[in-house]
Amino acid sequence: MGKILKKIKDKYLIEAFFIAILGIILFYTLFMNPIVGKCDNGDFARMYGQSGLMDFAKNPKDLYDGSVHRIYKINWLCFILPWAPNWVAGVLIAKISIFLYALFDITVSETFNISMQAFVYCVMYLTAVFMILKYKKMTKMMKIVSGIFITVFFTDINYIAYFNSFFGEAAVIVFMLLFIGTTLNLISKENPGKFDVVAFFICSGGFILAKTQELPLLVFMYLVYGAVYYYYKDKRKITVIAVSIVTALSVLMFVSINDFTNMNNMYQAVFMGILRDSKNPEQDLEDLGLDKNMAYLKDYGFYDDTNPVDRTGDYLKSNFYSKMSSVKVLKYYLTHPDRMWEKMNVSAEHAYDFYEINKGNFEKGQYPNNKLVNTVRYNLIKKYPGIHRNIYIYLAFSAIYFVICLWYLIKDKKKESKILALMCIFLLASGSSQSILPIIGSGQADFGKHLFLLNLSYDIMIGVAIVWFIYNIEKLFMYAIKRR
Repeated sequence: MGKILKKIKDKYLIEAFFIAILGIILFYTLFMNPIVGKCDNGDFARMYGQSGLMDFAKNPKDLYDGSVHRIYKINWLCFILPWAPNWVAGVLIAKISIFLYALFDITVSETFNISMQAFVYCVMYLTAVFMILKYKKMTKMMKIVSGIFITVFFTDINYIAYFNSFFGEAAVIVFMLLFIGTTLNLISKENPGKFDVVAFFICSGGFILAKTQELPLLVFMYLVYGAVYYYYKDKRKITVIAVSIVTALSVLMFVSINDFTNMNNMYQAVFMGILRDSKNPEQDLEDLGLDKNMAYLKDYGFYDDTNPVDRTGDYLKSNFYSKMSSVKVLKYYLTHPDRMWEKMNVSAEHAYDFYEINKGNFEKGQYPNNKLVNTVRYNLIKKYPGIHRNIYIYLAFSAIYFVICLWYLIKDKKKESKILALMCIFLLASGSSQSILPIIGSGQADFGKHLFLLNLSYDIMIGVAIVWFIYNIEKLFMYAIKRR
């Protein structure tokens, strides 16, 4: 133990300090009563049902009561099923959590406490942060600033409350951070081991598979994969196998989206997307090759109880779903750039749809209370909405960020710098693509939540920009000293 503590003190003191601070914040927020989490809005069943869990609620009123549910019943038959429609990577994390909970549950109660899943997410989160902070090119100042930034921004309840829920955003957070951490670990070694390469592919693949919304980003991830294949010649066999597995799982995940989900997404993409705020909805429908008489549906969402048409009925199946696809929606926006620009503005206006802590973050009867939680990120958004929801600021920041990354990619000959630049470009692609991908996929339905990856990616890029700025300040400072 003494040797371990000495090694931490000598090599990882800053990392250990911030891991301890983050651990305390996570423990207090997510595990100490009253716990902070997210209530079910109707999305949970798709994940916990596949994982092998059932809610104890007897009716919809109890199920959707606007409060966090901590205890679930285990359904072992569903637990052992390896795959199901609408599978996402979070299902695997939930199953690991259920297995661990059952392993250590001395009461053998056939119940599951969601706190175990939060624990697994926290371990993944802290592991990712440690790997990021220990990157060898980070100076002490860069590590300290990075640690402070992560602590302030990424322990806000609008991020970590997802850990006590069955929303896919929790997996998006941890796998995105692990992707960054394993990439930094990979490039920091001249000859990384097989474990380093495998860990990188598991985490990068986990991010792509965290939500169906992330699947298109595989195209950009191939750029990073291509660089790994090119520069680590002795790991090409592993790389080819890993990329093939990630690709196969992505295809399987895409084709396994069930008909109901496809109908929901397509309906919302057109009637809550293309037709939303349209000046000529009849013409839009004709441009899509649809009956213009369906224009009246633009005021009705898929789950709207007052919707005059059966959204899964024969009429829409024959006259709408059979004639539509995401490719047609994309083609519409490409041939109507004014509408695409309009939707990008709408995305910017709905970005950072963060909120103050409320009843939906606690178990039933535990709100209001005086629990202190981190809402710094929320407060910054609330105080400066003009900065966080301005399309021109996004474009300017993205353009500068991209040019700098591209400069390093072209000018710096070191493989470490090239892969790092590609990783940073991937972060940009992940965030900027969300200004239009959610609209193509499901219109403006539940829009703020569907823009989550935009928020996460740009917050990470802000941190990257700050660290890069400090790096260059220190570089100039050292250069000035040598010139004396």
